[in-house]
Amino acid sequence: PTAEPINISDLLAQYATYTNKIYHTITEQHWCAHETPLLRAELKLDETPYVTITGEVPRYDFDIFHIRDARLNICYKDNTLTINNLAFSTIDPPSKASLQAAFQHTSRELGFRFASTTSLVPMLRSLLGSEATPILNKITHAPEHAPSIELSGTVSFEENFSPRHIRLNGEMEQKNLIIGEHKIDRLTLAFFYRDGDFNLNKLGLVYGANTLNLSAAASRGKGQAEIQADVNIQETLALVNEFTAEPVSVPTEFTLGDRMQLSGKADLTTPVFEAGQTEWQQFTPDIRNLQLSLKLDSLKTAELALIKPTVSVALTELVQNKSKMPTGAESARLTFDVEKVDTATACLTGAHLSIGAADIAYT
Repeated sequence: PTAEPINISDLLAQYATYTNKIYHTITEQHWCAHETPLLRAELKLDETPYVTITGEVPRYDFDIFHIRDARLNICYKDNTLTINNLAFSTIDPPSKASLQAAFQHTSRELGFRFASTTSLVPMLRSLLGSEATPILNKITHAPEHAPSIELSGTVSFEENFSPRHIRLNGEMEQKNLIIGEHKIDRLTLAFFYRDGDFNLNKLGLVYGANTLNLSAAASRGKGQAEIQADVNIQETLALVNEFTAEPVSVPTEFTLGDRMQLSGKADLTTPVFEAGQTEWQQFTPDIRNLQLSLKLDSLKTAELALIKPTVSVALTELVQNKSKMPTGAESARLTFDVEKVDTATACLTGAHLSIGAADIAYT
């Protein structure tokens, strides 16, 4: 089919909001003589083309943000585009962000290093204004509680720019993060990924009296994952609902106690990393064996009340489809323990039930 011609008027109108916002933001600045932005370009055309672009903005203020000493230095030489420095700092409160990167066109190799202690998400939301996405509008924090982020890596590409090799390292720590109406006291993340091998050192959440910790690692196709959580049920459901299109809730026929403790371990298998992979499933591990334990303060229905019930599930040799959804298991065992059972006519102290099955298949 023949591609439709581009309508320049429609294209300009589409980006008019952004260009007008940038124009008005610039014209609202009141620069002193020594604060005027500088942009310099040098171009050399011969057998080895050479281009450099240098920019400096001593001061730039918008919304509640006060950017200082913004610098840009880009160079193209010998088929390599290099960002020697893209950086800025802020005052009130002090913070900084920087990026260095290089892309070699012939070998299609990219290397980068990014570090930040500044309020990137609130800055982006302010710049986008009404164009900010709903999830972006939910996430905020005070400027003095900006996250500390470090991310570096190298990626090489095939001719169609599918990945050939991937190596990533990252760390983040965020305090007093606000998601909707909920406060995350602390969020931590540390990981590395190298052509299928990975180590999620820790993904940790602390919000109020609630804690959640997840870790996982895999090497040469095999790995393990572990989760530990001690949370208030209603507070956690409210936080989860900030990210869901439809609200998640406890079925009305059940009444749960305030808290739950979740612990689990899983054996993982990871797909062999192959150049040219583009689907997310090819980078995602499969769960082979799974053990989960869920402890509740209480579980009540109209007919009975279970005090301190514990449900444990063990699945071996899980089978998953292409979408990573489980479709079967070689064996399964469900164990149920409870300290006390109250009914309308009786009270039982202590109960244990264990059910096992083999060759489980389900849809």
